[in-house]
Amino acid sequence: MSDLICFSHIRWDSMQNQAQYLPSRLSRQRRMLYVEEALCKSDVSEPHLEFVAASSPHASKVIVVRLIYPGLDGQSVAHDDSLVFPVYRQLLSNYLTSEGYRDPILWLYTPKALDYANAIQHKLLVYDAVEQRPALMSSVDGAADSENSLLTRANIVIHRRRQAVPVGTEAAIS
Repeated sequence: MSDLICFSHIRWDSMQNQAQYLPSRLSRQRRMLYVEEALCKSDVSEPHLEFVAASSPHASKVIVVRLIYPGLDGQSVAHDDSLVFPVYRQLLSNYLTSEGYRDPILWLYTPKALDYANAIQHKLLVYDAVEQRPALMSSVDGAADSENSLLTRANIVIHRRRQAVPVGTEAAIS
């Protein structure tokens, strides 16, 4: 059974239960790595990966990983940051190789993690669009282009709606 690697802009501990539900269920049968955005700390001189067990009773096989990077304490750095991405990619690649991850399922919660899909050979690409599209489309940092590319490349796209959808008009995963 293929391993699962999720890339998210949302910290595992602050993620809503609904968004955790599908990956948590899938993690019962496979290893799951939940990759958060990099986190800066002022007392760090060299970037390194930090691993913690997921704090959810339904996700016992979930390992949360984040890059700890020199910088202002508590500052998050987006997955597509041009300075941090090459470091994170290399450290993560080394870890995946050493732990025997081969052709995993990649589950992206943000189009900003698209470069990881390009860098990691995978069996299946899932885009779980938890962000609200209007906010994403109005951004000026290229996220809309990344999302369009991800929508084209993803094998499965999950779109969650916040408002009710009348029965028979549209199928939605909630």
